[in-house]
Amino acid sequence: MKKAICIILSLIFILTVSSSCAPSRSPETQVTTTENPPSEDIDTDGTGDTPSSFKVPYVPVKSEKEEIVSEEGFYMSGSGAYVSPETVARYPRLTNLPTLYINIDSPDGLGSVSHGVYSQATYTFASDYVIDSYYEKNLQIKGRGNWSWSFDQKPYTLKLSEKADLCGMGEAKKWILVTVHSDKTMMHNYITQKLAKNMGLYGSCDNEYVDVVCNGEYVGTYVLTEKIQIHENRIDLGEKGGMLFEIEMVYRHSCKEYCLTLYNNESTPANSVHLK
Repeated sequence: MKKAICIILSLIFILTVSSSCAPSRSPETQVTTTENPPSEDIDTDGTGDTPSSFKVPYVPVKSEKEEIVSEEGFYMSGSGAYVSPETVARYPRLTNLPTLYINIDSPDGLGSVSHGVYSQATYTFASDYVIDSYYEKNLQIKGRGNWSWSFDQKPYTLKLSEKADLCGMGEAKKWILVTVHSDKTMMHNYITQKLAKNMGLYGSCDNEYVDVVCNGEYVGTYVLTEKIQIHENRIDLGEKGGMLFEIEMVYRHSCKEYCLTLYNNESTPANSVHLK
């Protein structure tokens, strides 16, 4: 009985503290959009009076940003070109995540993509706003990974024809689609890399979730990740110079020169580890 009373009192205390600490918004700071007009039951005069039947509606949070529209009604895209309303409507976001559309000139779609060999394709990246999206641009795609290449949902390297700032991670041509096939939580890579990035570990790759559609077919959710490379928006060695090394198993990469052996397996040389 005492235990139950303690639990009830604890819950009351938590609810009281939560309600007192919750930030309040004045009517002047509330943001509404034409897509989500305020309900007739919502108090808009600042009196604090609402009908007893009032229920808080679900309104997706949308930051204040306006699409740039020409006099002809065309929208400004992420590449700086205008696109028609029909083009925008052709590539909607499937969920609250950005949607990456890939079109390959093969009925097999991603099944026609080889490991380590680029295939020609086009892409559209539909973000929250048209001005953050890229429409029908050229792309090269190839398979990547080692063991992960055997998964049903395979990883890929993307090489864009032009630099693009996807998900606000900085302009670059090369990007990675990391599979989540072996991770049923779909969070291991995402959380680890976000933690490293937020801790300020230089050279850590940023990443974001995206839905991927190939040739009109949804192929799953991927983690879109920065490519590790010497680049002003990735690993910038600067004027003082520096070096970028890769630690790898010998059997995965031949290394006849410019390598430093970290571990030499005499019984199975292919399993030796070198610094490339």
